[in-house]
Amino acid sequence: AKRRRRVVARIRAYNDFVAEYGDALTKHATFMALADHFRDRDGLYTDWRRWPGSFRHPRYYEVAAFRAAHAEEIDFHRYVQFEIDQQLAGVRSVARRARLRIGLYNDLALASAAEGSDAWANQDLFVSGATLGAPPDGHSKTGQNWNLPPINPHRLASDGYRYWTALVEASCAHAGMLRI
Repeated sequence: AKRRRRVVARIRAYNDFVAEYGDALTKHATFMALADHFRDRDGLYTDWRRWPGSFRHPRYYEVAAFRAAHAEEIDFHRYVQFEIDQQLAGVRSVARRARLRIGLYNDLALASAAEGSDAWANQDLFVSGATLGAPPDGHSKTGQNWNLPPINPHRLASDGYRYWTALVEASCAHAGMLRI
């Protein structure tokens, strides 16, 4: 009976997690399942911009059909994210019990990889054909190209900064400090 209650509680926690992160989580999980599906012969992930054209945008019909046909794989990738969240929550609890005032100290990523799930799921938000970098300085006379797509600030604002808010909230979920 005790084990059954734990299992039921975990299923509820997973369902709550899926409901909380909703469409963004489903898009990420779909992306990961597609990335698995389109691996090259060496087992390496391919850039989504090299996938067949009908899979290059989450709104395409073929992506919805893939999601329906591969529901178990997509749920697996949702579950992986749930597990990561559970483990971070566990670390936060241990830190609190150890009286570590800050607990986890997270970094907010500078940007998202052009070939990653954020860029695939939010194509209208990222500027295509441009990359982030750094100007010339004492460390690099020619500057640096980090090959990271910038976010279009006008699109970010027109969407009420939802992407940015979700990113910061997720980064702070288990952290006592966030470095930006």
